[in-house]
Amino acid sequence: MKVRQGGSLIVEARQYPSTITGNVQANQCNFALLEGAVTVGGNVQIRQCRNESGFDGPGIKISGNFHCQNNSGACDATIGVVGGNVQIQNNTGAGANISLNEIHGNLQCQNDTTKPSAAWGANWVSGIMQQDCAANRGFAWSGTLPTCATLASVLAKVPYIVSTPTTNDGTLYPAVTSTLMAATATDAAYCNVQLTYTAIGSPGSSAPLQNTAFGYGTNENQAINIGIGLPLSAADGGTGGVQGAWNGRLQHLGGGGLVGSVGSTTSATDVGYVGSSTDTGHTGARTGRPKEAAISGLPALIRRRTHLCRRPRTTLWTPFER
Repeated sequence: MKVRQGGSLIVEARQYPSTITGNVQANQCNFALLEGAVTVGGNVQIRQCRNESGFDGPGIKISGNFHCQNNSGACDATIGVVGGNVQIQNNTGAGANISLNEIHGNLQCQNDTTKPSAAWGANWVSGIMQQDCAANRGFAWSGTLPTCATLASVLAKVPYIVSTPTTNDGTLYPAVTSTLMAATATDAAYCNVQLTYTAIGSPGSSAPLQNTAFGYGTNENQAINIGIGLPLSAADGGTGGVQGAWNGRLQHLGGGGLVGSVGSTTSATDVGYVGSSTDTGHTGARTGRPKEAAISGLPALIRRRTHLCRRPRTTLWTPFER
């Protein structure tokens, strides 16, 4: 895929994944942006473009290299997986945001007028950190493990995770928390993480905002409450046994019906899994009662409607009448 001089490219995959089998090349363009679940089979190269360009996940996967060079606009790389090298070089626009990426090659930042930053959190880099993105400048995670108590402050920087309690459309979105849960007679100790993910929050914002850009209308805020249980690492005294020891696997704990609440994860953490549970976005707080309760009156309503619609001398039975 080529973006020619003066052209613009935006691949918006917030709702539906998109795949580009080859390379993406943008030269002297207006802008070139990949957003959401975009998979690129080759390299992404952006040069001499005027406005903000690059990629913004979650869900970005670039099999090859990502090069962003000689641009007068911002050059961002956030929440993606890059199979090769990331090179941010000779850009004169706003400083690049290089955050929360899994980079399997090198990360190089060089000769940018405004130095890049890892504004939303560090990266996982397999190769070498070079120049302005050197290892001691916050672009890669420290080798020191975070404790459970400090994990929430790290997650609060991640876009789409609510970091301050916020009420929007009558619904309270709680801030992300991480709490060390002590061992009991029946359960191992674990780190309990509770967060709200909202795909219509502004990237980097501490609060979800009403936004129809992703196809959601008024009062259709997407917000999913998620609970994650983590067996304790060495930073919190994890030594195996009752203190927990991760077995390297994940276990998602489902729920029945519309769910409506986040369940406990101890059945997973007790046997060494990282456990997770969600309310699937069906939060009872929106109506003041669980959605199951809201629909419980439907059978009686349908009975009444069916009775009124019967034809003379004709028997129409519904499952709700039997």
